[in-house]
Amino acid sequence: MRRICLLFLFSLFFQPETAFAGSKHFSIIDPGNPADQDTAGKQILYTGRLWRNQYYMVRGDQFLFTAGLLKGTVTVNGRLFSDVFLNYDIYNDEIIALNDNGMMIQLNKEKVDEFNIEYNLRKYEFRNLDSDSLRNIDGYVNVLFDDVLSLVVKYKKEIVMMAVENKYDEFNQLHRIYLRKDSVYYPIRGRRDLIKHLKDKKQQLRSFIRTNKLLITRNNPDSFVPVLEHYINLKNNAIR
Repeated sequence: MRRICLLFLFSLFFQPETAFAGSKHFSIIDPGNPADQDTAGKQILYTGRLWRNQYYMVRGDQFLFTAGLLKGTVTVNGRLFSDVFLNYDIYNDEIIALNDNGMMIQLNKEKVDEFNIEYNLRKYEFRNLDSDSLRNIDGYVNVLFDDVLSLVVKYKKEIVMMAVENKYDEFNQLHRIYLRKDSVYYPIRGRRDLIKHLKDKKQQLRSFIRTNKLLITRNNPDSFVPVLEHYINLKNNAIR
């Protein structure tokens, strides 16, 4: 009865994308005794604090894609947990996960290595970047391309005061794109920024973009990926 009540209260704030009642919320990929791992896994995965929605008076929500729960995986201190129901709060840059007691837990960010979520038949891969002198970003980033170079997207939301009818605050979403080259993350505002950091193949890349009539825009971070793939192919072919 207590679990039913908790799930009912939770449903007032969330519209889960995937049914979770009666399902197993995680599994551990690890050798050894599965039962022992399951018990230890609960303690490892759900290390964090009880989550409360502090922004119910703000129009919209603080989450990426949807306020509903999404199925995904979480890697904590190198251990992979699958079939986790979670959501990504991009206003606070925190992951929220549903535990077996029907409670929402804000996971310990210092222990999370990466996580994946599935939305609209696509899997999104997020990596937790530590802050250091070579990076001007930290926290969770969506990895779109990962090779000698990497392309990542940092999602954020901000609260715009009195944005609705001059009465209500509202969430506004934005994102920034970064190129990792030689362990440094550079902000990419458009095609010119990308080409500038790939200038050793500038002419070939410009020709590739014109020939394939590629529309490269910051509004669509995926549009940068074909250029990076072609750049890597050019570099590999030059080595052969």
